[in-house]
Amino acid sequence: MARTVPAFLTAAMLALSAGPVAAQSQADADARGRTSAWADFSGYVGAGVAFAPVFEGSQRMSLQFEPMADATWKDRVFLNDDNGLGVWAFKAGGFRIGPSIYYSEGRNNNGRAHGLGRIDLAPVFKIAAAYRTDLGEFTIDAGRTAGGDNGVVVNFDYGVRFTLTRSLTIEGGVGATWANGRYMRAYFGINENQSTATGQPVTTVRAGMKDVHGGISLHYRALEHGFIQLSFGLSRLLGDAAFSPITHRDLQPLVALGVGYQF
Repeated sequence: MARTVPAFLTAAMLALSAGPVAAQSQADADARGRTSAWADFSGYVGAGVAFAPVFEGSQRMSLQFEPMADATWKDRVFLNDDNGLGVWAFKAGGFRIGPSIYYSEGRNNNGRAHGLGRIDLAPVFKIAAAYRTDLGEFTIDAGRTAGGDNGVVVNFDYGVRFTLTRSLTIEGGVGATWANGRYMRAYFGINENQSTATGQPVTTVRAGMKDVHGGISLHYRALEHGFIQLSFGLSRLLGDAAFSPITHRDLQPLVALGVGYQF
């Protein structure tokens, strides 16, 4: 499920979505004794820019606008950059699981992808599960794209969060991504027609582990509700994804800067 800023990079930095950050925000809200309708909300919304590859495997980088969100309502309905809009249908202790709907931006027909055909934007139906402990949070999510690449992607992530000062926190995450054959063929395979159009060799790819990734974010609360966030990410494509002729560079970096409002 490719995005303009690739999901395989943002996932690592958002492994705590609707987790400790939102929980801390809720605790702050309770401490202030809010009684308005906003008291049921926790988390943040914002926007920023990212310097990232134009598609998975590209060596060309570009500045891209990115919305930012990690918000929950009554700790049940959530909206975040990793899983979209969803609901935690079941919760018990530190465990929760639920469905969500997201989107895949697909891929433009440019760069090394020129002549391979456009992959259209499409909705992604996901199910995510998370388990939070004192040592961090473990998450797994699986998504199926309805249209576009028609693929299935499964992300495995682990994230931690540390409070350095009252205003400064740091989050880090590592993870891996598995993709099925349809996804791999859409983004990294080359069929006979595409080979004729591009001059690149026919390339057969299979389902498997697509990448490993990691990221770190610095979150600075500049005002009571305003914050600045600086993020760094790095992913390494694996297997057929790394050796595809479409892939120019298997190491995929990301730098992002954003501002937002924290509930």
